[in-house]
Amino acid sequence: MGARMQENESIANDVIFLIMATLRGRCQPSRAHDLPRMAVIAHLPVLSAGGGADPYPESLRRDIGHIVNAIVERANCTQPLALRIGAYSSVLDPEAYVRAFPESYFTPALVGGPEERGPDLEQRVADSCITVVYAKLPLDDVRAWQCTGLRRNARAAILHVCHSEDAMPEQAATDIQHVVDGLPLTCQ
Repeated sequence: MGARMQENESIANDVIFLIMATLRGRCQPSRAHDLPRMAVIAHLPVLSAGGGADPYPESLRRDIGHIVNAIVERANCTQPLALRIGAYSSVLDPEAYVRAFPESYFTPALVGGPEERGPDLEQRVADSCITVVYAKLPLDDVRAWQCTGLRRNARAAILHVCHSEDAMPEQAATDIQHVVDGLPLTCQ
C-alpha cells in the first residue's frame, strides 16, 4: 500500500482522508460526518483515485480498511500523527487538516501551523453559502498551482457576496458570476 501511495497521489489523498475522517469519528463522534459532508459539498474526488467506474477493487478496499483501522486504533486524538505505511511516511496534524479542509485534501502534509481562525468545519458544513461557493468553484480536480490562490480568493469573495445582508438574490447571482468571470479561463 505504501508503494501505491507513493506512486499515486490520489490514492495517498484518499487513504489520508479516510484516516482523518475515521480518527475524527473516534475522537469526536458527534462530528464524525463533517469531513465526508464537506467532501461532497466541495465536489472532492474522494475515493475516485483519478477516475474510473470502480477505481478500488475489493481486495484493495479491504487492505485500505485494515490499514485505516489499525492506524486510527493506535492514534492519539490530540497529537500529530506520524503516518508510516510501508515506504510511505508523513507527519499529519489532524486538527490542522480539519481546519484547512477541504483544501487540505490535496495537500495534507503541507497543512500546519496556526492559521486565521474562521468558522470551524461544523459551522462551514451547515452554512448554505458554502454550498454556493463550491457549486461555482468546486474542488473536483487538481488545477495548476497558479490557480490555487486565485480560486481561494474568489471563493472568499463569493462567500462574502452570499453573506451580504443587503444583496438582493438577483444582484448576488450577478456579482458571484462576475467574480468567477474575473478569473483567468484556465482557473474557472
